[in-house]
Amino acid sequence: MNPVITQALDAILLERKDQSYSASFRAADELIAVYGETELAERLFSEIPRTVPFEIVAELFDILTWQTSDNGSAIHRTVERWLLEGLDNRKLLIALHLDSCPFIDTEDMRKVLSQLAEKNPRVAGRCRLLIQSRASTAEEANRTDEPGS
Repeated sequence: MNPVITQALDAILLERKDQSYSASFRAADELIAVYGETELAERLFSEIPRTVPFEIVAELFDILTWQTSDNGSAIHRTVERWLLEGLDNRKLLIALHLDSCPFIDTEDMRKVLSQLAEKNPRVAGRCRLLIQSRASTAEEANRTDEPGS
């Protein structure tokens, strides 16, 4: 594994307990400088060993979304594609554990994650949790948009 990736993952491991992430953000900047942004999620996925916990990879992707010039749009489109394909459990776990919900459209997300939950028991619970969370957020937004709220 490239030392720049190792440095970023090590920084996340050290900082995740207190969630300061200052060294992690600096390491992510360096990673982007070395790797560029093109197909970044795919390239990192292929280079990071499967022995690195998926949660750490998801945190790296979360940090990278703040650091990339498109605010993580390309990373999110990549992980959404992983969810649509539904082929690799590690990719699915990374995608389902990002801080942001997959898919801009709530109905698209519900449809994809429901189908994924039916096919894959390993991620079914997380899929249902994200669907429920997104529905609760939408209901909350609707209540605050009502007149007299």
